[in-house]
Amino acid sequence: MLWAVAAVMPGQPIGITDKISQVCETPVEVRDSTGIRLECVEGGRFRQCGEILAGDALVVSERSCRVVEAGMGGAFRLASGLSLDINRATVEHLQLLDGVGSVLAQAVIAHRLLAGPFESLDELLEVRGVGPGMLRRIGRFLTVGADKSR
Repeated sequence: MLWAVAAVMPGQPIGITDKISQVCETPVEVRDSTGIRLECVEGGRFRQCGEILAGDALVVSERSCRVVEAGMGGAFRLASGLSLDINRATVEHLQLLDGVGSVLAQAVIAHRLLAGPFESLDELLEVRGVGPGMLRRIGRFLTVGADKSR
């Protein structure tokens, strides 16, 4: 997939900083003293951090590097072609999906809290406001449990 590097400073909107014309197999979120950005970890880069999988977040300082398993934020996950785990997604993450506003996102979270974790995406049809058309539209961006890259 072709993608662009995005840089985020705390409290600032996401901005595209550079175009990458390569396929990225391991997109990760990197958090360091300069901010938060989406990077492609290829060719042994960040090897001092240990095993890194697509969708992880790396917390990097001058002295250390810590991997947060599946810690990539929702906007970066979607920008890099990774799915959102419906059982971990926040209201803000769900609102990134086409047609999902705050009321529907809150209804999904409320259903998850009352009924327990979703076992399949089809269970979203039990949420008021999610019909077959909506499920088809947003389902391709969602997963139940860990992303297939895990």
